[in-house]
Amino acid sequence: IFSCGAETDRNLNIPGIELTGSHTATEFVGWYNGHPDYLNRSFDLTQEVVVVIGQGNVAVDVTRVLAKTVDELQNTDIAAHALDALSRSRVKEIHMIGRRGPIQAAFTNKEIRELGELDDCDIVFNDMSDFDLNVASQKELDDPSNIGANRNWKVLEELRTLKPSGRKRRIVIHFFQSPKQLSGHTQIESIELEINKLTGEAGGQWAEGTGTTTTMACGLFF
Repeated sequence: IFSCGAETDRNLNIPGIELTGSHTATEFVGWYNGHPDYLNRSFDLTQEVVVVIGQGNVAVDVTRVLAKTVDELQNTDIAAHALDALSRSRVKEIHMIGRRGPIQAAFTNKEIRELGELDDCDIVFNDMSDFDLNVASQKELDDPSNIGANRNWKVLEELRTLKPSGRKRRIVIHFFQSPKQLSGHTQIESIELEINKLTGEAGGQWAEGTGTTTTMACGLFF
């Protein structure tokens, strides 16, 4: 099998996506992995707050790289130019945002577990009530064939018990939110998020906007 992954990203069709500080995950992953097409990209790691849209393994990878210490990174096969730039990073808070709930998240249990094992980074959840499952989500969790969701749920339950301890960085996991708009003059200064609810039957639920929005400051967006 010859497998090369996704060649390009699907760009978000939201106002402000063209602002400085807005990047695709492909750019960042290619950059820190030393892909020749992305060697000359630059990312403003002086920004303290980063938003990562998505809750698949790529989103987890981006979040993890931003949250790791230099000592953790230098023991990986990360590209030297990326290690040098990340060693000077001022990032303090990384928000990983998903449009659906914890049962529907696409990451694997091994990937999400590693976010709770970082040397100098706390992991917290934006809203603990997101774990109050609706009937359809409970059915998905109770389905013995839904192995991935069950494993993820067990890891998330463990992560929920972790107490912030004042570490250098913090990962904040958000569920039930979708990006609506990026704002700023030329550089991203904030993001507007819409609160979602789940609609549909078990196994086929989708995120539906409620019309309620919230705004959060951020300077770097993936």
